Amino acid sequence: MWNRAELPVAKLSMVDAEGGQNPSVFMDADSGCTVYEDRPVFCRYYPLGLATVKMMSDTEANDFYFLVKEAHCKGHDEPDEQTVADFRRGQGVEEYDARNRGWMNILMKTVSWQILGGPYGQEMDPRTKKMFFMATRDLA
Repeated sequence: MWNRAELPVAKLSMVDAEGGQNPSVFMDADSGCTVYEDRPVFCRYYPLGLATVKMMSDTEANDFYFLVKEAHCKGHDEPDEQTVADFRRGQGVEEYDARNRGWMNILMKTVSWQILGGPYGQEMDPRTKKMFFMATRDLA
């Protein structure tokens, strides 16, 4: 999605202080997640992915979920099964989803702009991309 939209985005480094790869900068080899109680929504969702799409013929966006399978995630080895609704409830993501809905709509619009062409079929101006990054990040 990001490559298609060509949006300037900030990404967390998955390299630890010793230069080794980590699944998350918040993971400690001995104690696990160091920010568990205040973990970001993408951590709450993992290994479930959320995407949203609005087809031209639809009046509203439709969410869909997918499973992310990575070797470091030991949850895939657990025998328990649960529905997406139960998993989401257990992780407390409903509140985050409600707050993030506007952001998701903006991202969908920018992806559509890149794929379909913006006003008059033009690509997003570099100044607009810079403004997008500045307005959506607080990196002070």
